[in-house]
Amino acid sequence: MYVFVACSKSKLQIACTAQEIYSASALFNKRLAYAKKIVPEDKIFILSAKYGLLKLTDPVEPYDCYMGDQSAEYKFKWMQMVLKQMQEAGIDRREKTYFATGEEYWKQLSSAFKDYTTEKEEVKKALGRGGIGMALQYYDLKIAGQI
Repeated sequence: MYVFVACSKSKLQIACTAQEIYSASALFNKRLAYAKKIVPEDKIFILSAKYGLLKLTDPVEPYDCYMGDQSAEYKFKWMQMVLKQMQEAGIDRREKTYFATGEEYWKQLSSAFKDYTTEKEEVKKALGRGGIGMALQYYDLKIAGQI
């Protein structure tokens, strides 16, 4: 199984690894902690609005790019770039996949995968409703093994 974790608007303002730069975000930290609990780290990737597909240890410079602000053309080119990066990384899109991301990311990529689920689906299934607050609660419960 692969887990794709969304980047975050909140970032450290220093060059560091991908998993470190987004650590300013509580939601990113919870998504990543859950991902590390369910799959090996080499099956976890970060989806960045600027860089596309990142390994946890890839070096990243601070940037300001939010997928929700981007045009349809940008999102299409981003999707093409990410699918190429996935191919180069040897990601098997037939393998089960979990998108620990908002809609801006999984809507661009999900049609390329055979067997996937999204954070939105899992949070709603577990807690009856969605939203960032519910996602934070969901990951707390999942990490603690309570659901």
